[in-house]
Amino acid sequence: MPTFSPLAALRKKFSDAGQLLGLVEQDGDPSPVVVQDPVTGNLYANGSSVSGGGGVSWVATQTAAYQAVAGQAIPCDTTGGTFAVAAPTSPTTNQVFRVKWLAGTNAPTVTGAIDSAWQGFQTLGDSQDFSYTGSVWGAV
Repeated sequence: MPTFSPLAALRKKFSDAGQLLGLVEQDGDPSPVVVQDPVTGNLYANGSSVSGGGGVSWVATQTAAYQAVAGQAIPCDTTGGTFAVAAPTSPTTNQVFRVKWLAGTNAPTVTGAIDSAWQGFQTLGDSQDFSYTGSVWGAV
């Protein structure tokens, strides 16, 4: 008899819309870090609503240096040259923002108090959510 896997159920529920945003390995058991409700768009980190329960709101496509605000999703077009998106200033724990590499040859960079474990964008079309841990913006 197959055993129930919460992760498999979660993957099934969110995979059609690509809504499983991150996984982390804990004691050999991958557990969801951030998932997005496909109906409301709200983000949840380890079962708790993040960014005040409001998820992220898309802003206009950026083509030059941009100062992000918590709760924003920032599409970036680097066709005219690469640029940086600066992480929000004065955040509170669990606030989020998202950066998406929408177009262009070179990936945008994300600057500010970003966790050094994040290696940057690898492929055109990539997007990355960042959640404030209380000291740095961690990639989730």
